[in-house]
Amino acid sequence: MKQIVLGLVILALVASTGFAHGGAYRGPAGEVPPNMRKPEDPPPPNEGGTPTPPPEENPGTPTPPDAPGGGRPAPAPPGGSDGNGNPGGVAPRAPGAGNGSGGATTGNPRGKGSGPRPVTFESWAFWWGYNKDDILNLKARLKAGEQTSGTESGLLNVGDKHVRTKDSGTQGITDSKIVNEVYPALVKVLEDQDANFDIRAGAVIALGKIGASQPDLAVKIAHRLIDIMNNKSGKEHFSVEESGALALGLLQLKDPENVVLNALCDKALDRRGQTKNQRTRAFACLALGLLQVNMSDGEEIYGRVKSTLTEIVKSPKESLDDMAVCALTAMGLSGDPSYAPDLLTMVKEGKAYKTKKLKDLVQCYAASAIGKLAETNPGVATKDTVEVLKKAMISEGTNTIRSSVIAFGQLGSQPNVDEKLVAQMVYSLEYMVKKGESQSANFALISLGKIGGAVADSRLRNKIFDTLKTAMKKGSYSSKPFGALALGLMGRTATNADSRDAFREAVRFEFNEYKGDPKNRGAYAISLGMLEDQDASPALIKILEDRGAVKDLRGACAIALGLIRDQGARKAIKTAL
Repeated sequence: MKQIVLGLVILALVASTGFAHGGAYRGPAGEVPPNMRKPEDPPPPNEGGTPTPPPEENPGTPTPPDAPGGGRPAPAPPGGSDGNGNPGGVAPRAPGAGNGSGGATTGNPRGKGSGPRPVTFESWAFWWGYNKDDILNLKARLKAGEQTSGTESGLLNVGDKHVRTKDSGTQGITDSKIVNEVYPALVKVLEDQDANFDIRAGAVIALGKIGASQPDLAVKIAHRLIDIMNNKSGKEHFSVEESGALALGLLQLKDPENVVLNALCDKALDRRGQTKNQRTRAFACLALGLLQVNMSDGEEIYGRVKSTLTEIVKSPKESLDDMAVCALTAMGLSGDPSYAPDLLTMVKEGKAYKTKKLKDLVQCYAASAIGKLAETNPGVATKDTVEVLKKAMISEGTNTIRSSVIAFGQLGSQPNVDEKLVAQMVYSLEYMVKKGESQSANFALISLGKIGGAVADSRLRNKIFDTLKTAMKKGSYSSKPFGALALGLMGRTATNADSRDAFREAVRFEFNEYKGDPKNRGAYAISLGMLEDQDASPALIKILEDRGAVKDLRGACAIALGLIRDQGARKAIKTAL
């Protein structure tokens, strides 16, 4: 159950593709936090065979694995996964002789606390893993067909617009290839019951994705996916079955007869029927959210979808937490602001529709759904919403506190929100930075960065800047990198050159003088990338070229150089590959 709830963070806050189902792992590469590794899955050996020494001071209590993730906050999401971090199987590196790139130079000082610490969910790398897709925006840039002039490959020119050519390496696949080659290949995999279930699950997700862009195939794909979701063959692995449900949401098909929507509602409500794997019902809820049904789709089907999600949240017969969590997540994904009042009541009272007491683990997703709805409906940011979330930050369970903090970042960064309400959110978040538990404080920094990048009031912007700068310079072990990342989020939207320079100078100074855990230093590098700080390029290149440096830090420097688009870094990046 912990795995699905953690995975939902990604979907709730990033709303992209499936996580374990043909999607991507979004944690730091090759690392598993304490108490999360299964007994039969021993940790990988350290590089060089040297045992990693225990931390010299306690970095804090690990965040529970079923707590909501931070940032656009993913999860989840989230080196992170995909482009947001493929697992690399590398254990935390033990400090030893040679360069570790932890200090002001590429050398790793041997001072107290300078070595890498064991990874926990408080690590900035998890936030980055769940949220970097929006920052890197690789898919959109590749689809735009960027390339440089002459013989250059376009490795770093990710921000320029170019005409797609056959030589660009980013040419999109044609519709005819999808229909005549890709689709038959995926069907062939699905018809092979002996194929590995992970491969078949990935093929199912792929079918959902291609069907969304191929209307001539969509209906045929929908019927196949429904059969898989319902395990018509009786042979489907549970992962494949769940993927079938999720893929129906990715398919984005609202057929005239509402076959897809009715099938998903039937599955979601099939508590004691044909569904042996109850988690498939949870994924059906998520698919309903992804389909974003509204009144324009017809009053009857709109009412059925809404009643399905409502019934699952409030029914005392639903003993599986994943069901309520997924239904609440679907409400947030739906984009339907009519869910907001009930969600707000759940956060305020801790009960679902006044009938069912909610666990903190479930209640927190009501707060997350409010934040998600605000991204497409700024009108959700009302006085009542702000007051309820403010009180939740000091009176509810740990997970609900964190989700409320995250929601403020989503509400306060939307256009046309009342300035007085934004100011209240900022003051509440600053309180959490000072008084909140570690992870809540970290998420508050990210939310402040998001709000700071959108707010127009110069006094409020300066106040936020000072708070983030102080956290970056003087915060705790885990909060310093979050302060740096938040400054990157805030400064990347600055339109005034002098203002952006202030962000660059502040982060660059701390990056150059940093003498702590080199993995944490990577957050400063990524912040410099977000700020497109050309003056930081020489230091970033120096670390990237140092093969004795900590790999995570070198990777962060490479990402930063890509974001900066420094052509002088091309050789160093290619050599590092």
